[in-house]
Amino acid sequence: MKKYLFAVLLTALVSGCSTNDMPEQRPEDLTIVYKEDGGMVDMGKTIFLSKDSNYVIFRNNGTENKVYLKYNKADIDNIYKILRDKKFSNIGTHTEDEVYDRGGSSITVSYGGESITKSNTGTTYVDESSKKTYGEISTAINKMVDDFLELLKRNFKIELDTTLIGEGRDLEFNLNTDYTYNSGKEGRRDSILLTVLDGTNMFYLILNEKNPANGRVERKATKQIPITIDPLMIGARFYYAGDEIKWDPINMQIN
Repeated sequence: MKKYLFAVLLTALVSGCSTNDMPEQRPEDLTIVYKEDGGMVDMGKTIFLSKDSNYVIFRNNGTENKVYLKYNKADIDNIYKILRDKKFSNIGTHTEDEVYDRGGSSITVSYGGESITKSNTGTTYVDESSKKTYGEISTAINKMVDDFLELLKRNFKIELDTTLIGEGRDLEFNLNTDYTYNSGKEGRRDSILLTVLDGTNMFYLILNEKNPANGRVERKATKQIPITIDPLMIGARFYYAGDEIKWDPINMQIN
């Protein structure tokens, strides 16, 4: 019993005194790269942070949208402080065999010609004892980026023609991975007001129609549409014609 208590106390002491080999002050050449990978699904994002260049790249089914971010020295200092306080370099990971196309995320911190990568994707897993720390760091990085992106988003009007939402037809409408509308569940609407980022956005539409002969709902059309939204585009009109789903831009009127 005494040996057991001694072992527990020793383990707690070693864990509590784990070293932190990251410098107290943020290195000038610090870069932080956060990546998300959808595994078998072609979706993900890359966040790049440094004192000189900051951006996020969204990847969605073969398309990319790169958005530049603006941060000051204090913002980068704050993220570095979180990394150091959470002892990022001490996060434990391990590998497991026979894991196929597993998505996930990774964080790479580089400075002084060296890099530290902690990965939770593919065959690499974050140790159970480090999951909370890894999650808190990931959340802090993503929140910093999401807060800035909210400032860049603007209204974008979607118009849905009666050829998509008419009697007997149901429409499933998706924007990137952020928004989903289902006319069969939410009721028919001829317009939707969304908030978007300029650049390439992926729209995915599924049109279903009830077969009057047997009453079954059947798939009529699907369409994946990458639309590059520029500052003059204020919306998009979607309709069904010639056995496929089509769209037209709604542009700002300039006198």
